Amino acid sequence: GPCPRPSLSFLQSPSSITASSIATDRIKLHKKMSSGRSIAGGVSRCYSFFAEFKECLKSEDILTHEDGSRSWKNNCWQHREDYFECLHAKKEWAMVRRVNEEEKRQAEIAAGGQ
Repeated sequence: GPCPRPSLSFLQSPSSITASSIATDRIKLHKKMSSGRSIAGGVSRCYSFFAEFKECLKSEDILTHEDGSRSWKNNCWQHREDYFECLHAKKEWAMVRRVNEEEKRQAEIAAGGQ
């Protein structure tokens, strides 16, 4: 079946984070992630991205600044984005759609100009 989706809701809002919620979500993330093996027995195509994301999360923490604002100590967003792009290829498909639309537009211009 499909790979279970890890709960990453804690990455959305730093203002609602507690240390225990990060620890709890880290445990859930680890338990929900597959072994990293593909259906054919090799390493799955996105496991390396997941492993990098997981390593980043191990040292992730929330910083509270003097003005009261909060931010992530390590910015794991890029690792998360890479992992999700590997899983879903949304950016890749968006690019393919834009290229196809531009090719169609250029073809219409060329056909109308002759």
